[in-house]
Amino acid sequence: MEKNIDFTQQFNAVMEKLPIKTTPSTSLAVAVSGGVDSMCLSWFLFKWLDQKGWDAKNLHPIIIDHQLREESSKEALHVQKIFKNYFNLQATILVWEGEKMLTRVQEEARKVRYKLLFEYCQQHNISYLFTAHHQDDQIETFFMRAAKGSGIKGLSGIPEIRKTEFGAIVRPLLDFSKKELKKTLKATSIPWVEDPSNANIFYQRNRWRKILNRLSNGGVDIKSIAHRIQNLKIADKKVDNSIKFFLEAYLKLQPYGWWCFDYPIWTLDPELFRRIINALALPYTSPGKYPPRGRHYRHNQSKLIKGEAVTFQGLYFLPKKNSVSIFREPKFCQNFIVDREILRKKEIIWDKRFKVNILDIKSEEGIIAPLTEKGWQVIKDSLPKSFKVVKEEIPGPALFSLPAFWTVKSLSPKILYKIKSIKI
Repeated sequence: MEKNIDFTQQFNAVMEKLPIKTTPSTSLAVAVSGGVDSMCLSWFLFKWLDQKGWDAKNLHPIIIDHQLREESSKEALHVQKIFKNYFNLQATILVWEGEKMLTRVQEEARKVRYKLLFEYCQQHNISYLFTAHHQDDQIETFFMRAAKGSGIKGLSGIPEIRKTEFGAIVRPLLDFSKKELKKTLKATSIPWVEDPSNANIFYQRNRWRKILNRLSNGGVDIKSIAHRIQNLKIADKKVDNSIKFFLEAYLKLQPYGWWCFDYPIWTLDPELFRRIINALALPYTSPGKYPPRGRHYRHNQSKLIKGEAVTFQGLYFLPKKNSVSIFREPKFCQNFIVDREILRKKEIIWDKRFKVNILDIKSEEGIIAPLTEKGWQVIKDSLPKSFKVVKEEIPGPALFSLPAFWTVKSLSPKILYKIKSIKI
């Protein structure tokens, strides 16, 4: 009979190595389903705070009731009671009150879950949300992505840290197997609940889980895949570093907020092309947002090969013989609200591309937004001669994405001349 072991010390060692900053007053959220994984993670975090001498009340267990099953509300209350009895903590139950999910249930449930969790963290000034993804999840994800033809980044699995709008999602259990988590809970006598949907082979992940269990029972060393994933993570970082050097060598920032890429990027391997596009779009991508599907990159790469312009991820790509000009799409540029507090400043950073001198705005209130082609048509005949000369140096797409001041009272924008391009 296998001995039950509490892996708390191993978890504490992982926590000390994580690139996160915590203090005695740092609040931590943990996503709780009531299953083995999340209950064990909650126990690990509870004990970690205890050994640090920090208040366990800084731990916020959050239970999501998706309203997918009749008994879901009853189960949520049961899990809440476990936290009260075993942790002396008040778990929060967040209930989804939107439309009932009827298709792509697991995918939609995931979106709903993270929406509610993110909102809670933002409302309570919590920077770290812990989730219970573990080694078995990592291995399943590897096979699922391999079957779909993922590249190195996809096959390198679930990241330990993922930045979000409020801070980061933290996954400290990626080196722990489900068997180890279950042993810990049995050793500590903490109960858990079983989700019947985990046995439903209608869901893709559950089908892969059954396949991998059969392979493991047949003598295949499935756990060795975890080591391969670690190797892929190392390779992935090396490729990212190479992309960084590539960008530094060939990407040139132009005076009016656009870029010249002095290399025909459409000739690159599709994996490298995808990474370069993601690197270019990163400053304008919401933290935690997943990149587009592979087919979108392939489609746009094929258009560039044909010499066609492309709009993708908030950027406009205009190919030339051996280079490509890159502009911001006006409709995705920042709309910066100018109020009395902002007017006290000398300059602002706009759209992560410009330092904009706002002293000329004086006492008006409105927004700093892209000029747009429509705005240009309104003001082009009334511009000073000095700017008409400069205009000849600016490509049309760059011109339309320059900062302009708009007010509610006037449909005529005021182009802001005193700007300086900045590196991001």
